[in-house]
Parts: sequence; structure tokens; C-alpha cells
Amino acid sequence: MQGTGPSSGAPSSADLGYRSAVDMQARRTHTVRTFGTMALVTGFVISLLSMSAGYEGFMPHILAAFLILTGIGLRIEAAIADRQS
Repeated sequence: MQGTGPSSGAPSSADLGYRSAVDMQARRTHTVRTFGTMALVTGFVISLLSMSAGYEGFMPHILAAFLILTGIGLRIEAAIADRQS
């Protein structure tokens, strides 16, 4: 007769709830880190393209600065959340 208790080796429902909560936190951290990286790369690409094209306006540089700052912030948030888990 197989049971679902601690002696049978099968995970209990409380253990599964904890695992799914940890899994959700890890997935959220990974998603935030990915979006932060994408924002950083996009900001640097916009900055490089506008500099190489010789564009005189400030709008692309302002957009690039916002994306870079947002990317840095998201990466820091993901690092803090990853460290706490």
C-alpha cells in the first residue's frame, strides 16, 4: 500500500505550494532581468545609431537615456529579488 505521507517520499500539498511560490518568484526575477537587459541593449543601440547617423536632435538620446536607466533599475531590482529568495 502506497501512501502520500512523509515516509512514502511523495511531496505533500504544502510542499507543492511552496515550490510553486518559489518557482513563480524565480520566473518573475528572470522576466524582470530579461526586460532590463533588453532595455539596456535597445538604449545603447538607439544611442549608437543616432550618433553614427549624425542626427542633431536630442529626442533619440533622451529615449536612449530613459531606456538605459530603466534597464539598470530593472537589473538591480532582479538582483535584489534574486538575493532575497
